[in-house]
Amino acid sequence: MSAPQNNVKTNFNSPFGKTKAMFNMNSMRVLMLVTTAILMIIAFALYMYGFMANREFQNNALFFNRSGMAGYRSACGLGMILGLTLATMPMIGVIGSFEKRTCMVNLYAVILILLFVADIAAVWLAITFDVSSVWTHFSIPFERLHESKVQDAVDTLQITFRCCGNSGYRDYEGIELPGDMATTIVPPSYNSDHNVTVPASCCSIPGSTVCGNYNIQDYGCKYAMSNMMDRYIAIITVLGFTLMFIHILAIIFTLMLARRIREMKSEKTVLAWQITEGIIRARQEEDIKKN
Repeated sequence: MSAPQNNVKTNFNSPFGKTKAMFNMNSMRVLMLVTTAILMIIAFALYMYGFMANREFQNNALFFNRSGMAGYRSACGLGMILGLTLATMPMIGVIGSFEKRTCMVNLYAVILILLFVADIAAVWLAITFDVSSVWTHFSIPFERLHESKVQDAVDTLQITFRCCGNSGYRDYEGIELPGDMATTIVPPSYNSDHNVTVPASCCSIPGSTVCGNYNIQDYGCKYAMSNMMDRYIAIITVLGFTLMFIHILAIIFTLMLARRIREMKSEKTVLAWQITEGIIRARQEEDIKKN
C-alpha cells in the first residue's frame, strides 16, 4: 500500500507545476515585480528631488513670504511623502506574490489605488504653481542687514546662486551697508555714473576691494531663485506623470496577479480532490477484488 501512495504523491507534485494556471501566475508575477521595481526607482527619485527642492526653500526661507509659497511647499512635501511611501510600501506586494497570498496582493493593489490619487494631487500642485509668484514673495530684507544672521544669509545666497540684490547690484545703490559687513566697490559703468558699494559676496573675485564690471555678479537673486524653483517643479512634474503611468500598470498587473493566484489555488484544490478521489476508487476496487 505504501508504494502506490508514493507514486500518487509524485504524480501530484510533478504535473501541477506545469499547469496553465501556474504558468499564468508566474508570468503575471514577473510583470508585477518589474513594474514595482520601476515604480520604486521613480518614487525614490521623486522623494530625492522633493527633498532637495524643500531644502533649498528652507535654507532661503528668510527671504520668502511663507504663506505666499504654500503651493510650492505643498508640491514638494507631497512629492516627498508620496515618493518615500512608494519606495517602501511595495514590499507588501512583493512578499504576497512570493507567498501566494491573495489578501496581501489585494491589499497592495488598494494601497496603490489610494497613492495614485495622491500622485494626481502632487502633479496638480506642481502644474498649478506659478513661478512668477517668486517675484512677489521673494525679497532681500535690506533694512535688516545690520543683523549678523541676515548678513550671513545674504552672503550665502549671493555666493551660492552667483547673484546680487533682488534684481541686480544696483539694488544696493543708496543703501548704507553696516560697517561690520564685508563690502566691495563697483566703479561707474555705462548705466551708472558713480560708485556703488555692495556686499563682497556680489563679486566673483573673493576679497576684492574694487569689483570691475566684468567681475560683478549683475544677476538678480529673484531670477536665480525663480529659475531654481522652476527647474525643481519641472522635474517633479515629469516624475509625477511618469509615476502615474507606471502606477496604472502596477495596479493592473497586481489585480491580475491576485486573480491568477486564486485560479491557481482553485486548480490545485480540484486536482488534489481528483487525486484523492482516484485513491479512494483504487482502494475500493482493490477491496472488491479481495472479496
